[in-house]
Amino acid sequence: MQRLTDKKVEVLLATYNGEKYLFDFLTSLENQTFNGFKVLCRDDNSKDNTLEIIKDFKLKSFLDINIVQNNLKNQGVINNFSRLLDESTADYVLLADQDDVWHQSKIEDSIAAIQQLEHDSNGFVIPALVFTDLNIVDADLKLIHPSFINHQRLSQLKKPEFKQLLIQNVAPGCTMILNRSLLKLALPLPEGVAMHDWWLIQVASLFGKIECIDKSTIDYRQHGYNQVGANAFSIKKILKDIVNGSTAYRSRVAKSQRQARFLLTRYEPLMKKNDLKFVSIYLELPKLRPLYRHYIAWKHGFRKSGFLRNIVFFLYL
Repeated sequence: MQRLTDKKVEVLLATYNGEKYLFDFLTSLENQTFNGFKVLCRDDNSKDNTLEIIKDFKLKSFLDINIVQNNLKNQGVINNFSRLLDESTADYVLLADQDDVWHQSKIEDSIAAIQQLEHDSNGFVIPALVFTDLNIVDADLKLIHPSFINHQRLSQLKKPEFKQLLIQNVAPGCTMILNRSLLKLALPLPEGVAMHDWWLIQVASLFGKIECIDKSTIDYRQHGYNQVGANAFSIKKILKDIVNGSTAYRSRVAKSQRQARFLLTRYEPLMKKNDLKFVSIYLELPKLRPLYRHYIAWKHGFRKSGFLRNIVFFLYL
């Protein structure tokens, strides 16, 4: 094992009823080529043996695991990560899901990439976020697809523009590493944010740099309890949802606009003129008549990745 930095590195692990796969994840942390990191864990009042597994692993392994004390009721995944982010004091932070398996060089690769990214032309540290690709695997870790990015048809968004990030999140949080400069700007997470990782990448896009490592660093396990999976986006699924009267698509648009409002409220004086324009236009769209609304959205480049996503987006905009 080796250290690439003297700066403090923390892995933030939000758990809930994760006993089935948690040992595999913790073992993958133990096998990292980079050492010297700490694990900050908060359990969201699991009803199974999740917390006991973590405590037992802490005693038997060399991992430095700190369990955040929790006297609150179940908070949900966003608030669970929010509390971890608030507790963290590290220079670099990696977000972790309890059911994945990290490849041995994930932390090493992530730190190397963000250290190359986080300095401006004058050598000052700026907000930075790096994300990676991942392998999609089934519950038994058998490969389903070697690239989440290609499977989800997101390859054109490896270097996303801010206006694209307003309407679509492009990277699972479990692939991200963030620097302290970004966290100082992005925290605390607004109450009611659409998704913690989506907010973080939006703020990074506004005020810093984003980079994608074109390499899978995680086995992203798909099973019946995933909060956010890697389901294929298909015409059959869309039509089924529409016929069944699904409100999920409309809800996503509404959440993205609410999150845009949070960005405007907090950062308006700091935002670049062009970014401010895109946020303002996006927030005005619901006030316009449908056809004109679609025209304005298209004119200003509010488009998701892929033909099917755009059909749904404009249908429910």
